[in-house]
Amino acid sequence: MALREHEFEAETEIIVHEGQEVCEGQLLAKALGRNAVNVHAPVPGIIRKQLSVQSTNGFVSRAIVISLVGKFNLAGYPAENKFWRTLNRNEILYILQDRGIIRTATGQALHRLVADHQQAASLLVNVLDMEVFSGFEASILNQYTAEVVKACAMLLQASTMTEVIFAVNAQAGDCRRLHAEAQANKLPYRIEYFSPRYPHFFPNQVAEALTGHKSGLSALFVEPSTLVATYQAINSNIPYLNQFVFLGGNALKQPSLLKVRLGTPIGKLIEECGGFVGTPDTIAVNNPLVNGYIEDLDMPVTKTTRALWLLTRPETRQSQQEVCMRCGNCIKACPERLNPYFMNTFIMAGQASLVTAQLERCSGCAACSYVCSSRIPLSVHFKQQQKAGATHEN
Repeated sequence: MALREHEFEAETEIIVHEGQEVCEGQLLAKALGRNAVNVHAPVPGIIRKQLSVQSTNGFVSRAIVISLVGKFNLAGYPAENKFWRTLNRNEILYILQDRGIIRTATGQALHRLVADHQQAASLLVNVLDMEVFSGFEASILNQYTAEVVKACAMLLQASTMTEVIFAVNAQAGDCRRLHAEAQANKLPYRIEYFSPRYPHFFPNQVAEALTGHKSGLSALFVEPSTLVATYQAINSNIPYLNQFVFLGGNALKQPSLLKVRLGTPIGKLIEECGGFVGTPDTIAVNNPLVNGYIEDLDMPVTKTTRALWLLTRPETRQSQQEVCMRCGNCIKACPERLNPYFMNTFIMAGQASLVTAQLERCSGCAACSYVCSSRIPLSVHFKQQQKAGATHEN
């Protein structure tokens, strides 16, 4: 069970020891800093050891190994039905903090995001997937519509936000159930439809589409997967124990959307989907255009593991890097209207300081790298320079 969700998250204090027996949902590590979240035992068992693991996000994290022993006391039992409408703002935020709820797209503590967005006018439920072609969030919204709608009402109750905006793919299908649930719960809402275009999921892209300006929308962004965990925490007092993970790619026998326990090894998920049908050229985590690749199938599922892609060589489009042809495809593809060609030229010449403003605006969507005819890893160069700049500032 990994203890951190992203590289810059504050450390947690481990409050269990080797040989100790723990219950399902018991607190394992307590958040110490502003950006840290509590970590709970996803299964009952015995603490075997503490170690460091390579996370699916590419950094090293402390982890706790639990051997499954004993009885599940949360799974399979009727959920506690709290009268959540009687809770005040501070009580709701405390539950989110205590139960370790995060925004799944970013790994940020949800209670902190809600507190920091007290002046926001809207809660925007982003159903536009980060993971290309997965339909991840739309599937969760369709399966857990009632929970998502009630969680929206909970977050409105904990803030000054006055409406909910559902940002939905125009090709996602019928939204009648969403309309029915929202109206039954008297939720102030509207549904905005977006054409399927990459990368339309970024907040500034959504804001520009709705208002005409990248910074014109005062809203807190969350996803259906985040809202399901929010509902379970506030309504049923259940910590963040489960994770929705989509598995796809032509090297996988049966693409599936699974609900699994945190800490489950990646290899177990692949087995559940029928295993390999060939040798994957790459196993990518979350967005295959942006995120890193994994080689160890024992890596644990974390709160930000949203998708796994078992890709064949034709899918990865591996080829030798060539000299830039100055075709301009990267410029046409950039949603931020940057000039990746000039940015990369200055970076390669050791003059990255001349394109600092452009690097700050770069969203890291990797559209420029994908369309590059010369297979130049533009987004990799930009990300490395952004990281080097952040390290230098710190």
